[in-house]
Amino acid sequence: MKKIVLALSALLPAIVHAQSVGIGTTSPHKSARLEVWDTVRGILIPRLTTSQRDAINNPAHALMIFNVDSFCLQVYDTVTARWYNISCPRYCRIEQCVPVISGPSFVCAGDTITYSASGCSSVFYSWTVPSGWTIVSGQGTPSLSVVPDTSDGSVGVRGCNLCGCGAQINVNVVADSCSGFCVAVGDTLYDVGVAVVEVSDGLVVAGNSGSFGSTSDVYVFKLDAGNVLQWSQVINIMGAEFVTDMIKTSDGGFVVGGRTQIVPSA
Repeated sequence: MKKIVLALSALLPAIVHAQSVGIGTTSPHKSARLEVWDTVRGILIPRLTTSQRDAINNPAHALMIFNVDSFCLQVYDTVTARWYNISCPRYCRIEQCVPVISGPSFVCAGDTITYSASGCSSVFYSWTVPSGWTIVSGQGTPSLSVVPDTSDGSVGVRGCNLCGCGAQINVNVVADSCSGFCVAVGDTLYDVGVAVVEVSDGLVVAGNSGSFGSTSDVYVFKLDAGNVLQWSQVINIMGAEFVTDMIKTSDGGFVVGGRTQIVPSA
């Protein structure tokens, strides 16, 4: 029987630890089958021309090589029987799209808030939040869940790929402890309060909202003395509507004044 001997440099000893192999380290991490550690040298993976790559017989799924013709790191997919570029540093282009971000501009500390991004075909989204806020989930995805504290700031997002990130878009956010009278009414899109009328048992508020299917609708709602929402009314005539003022009438009703923006048909 022939014996196979594995020779390793004394400078890079192979250490087996908890079923993990380490080269250059005596304590390979248990999550890795192989850990290579060094501070002055790198790792060279197989470097092939395109013709040499294509001559590989029955390549394995996820087989990785560096193509010296295209200067691309490539991986093989047996499902599609194709080589895919992971990274092509000489020809890499940063994602240039500017994403659209949506989410509330006023938040209550301790609540779980969701922000969403759209409009990019990038590999992932890079989010930033005010200092003190906690990201619950969604970093790298189009939907971010966060828990704010009372720090004001901005929530930002950029479209990114392996080459880097493009321009960042921000939503300025005011945060509050929301104790006592402070309440948040509306949804996750454009909501702005414009006029407030005090009544015997609470408040009636009129504002503009984009949370109900239109760019801007008139949104009127009633809060009772305990700041609980009693009723609400969305007014959508045609196009976009904007509140400018509201008054209480002698019969206990309310008149809302505003303007509408109608886009003429072609």
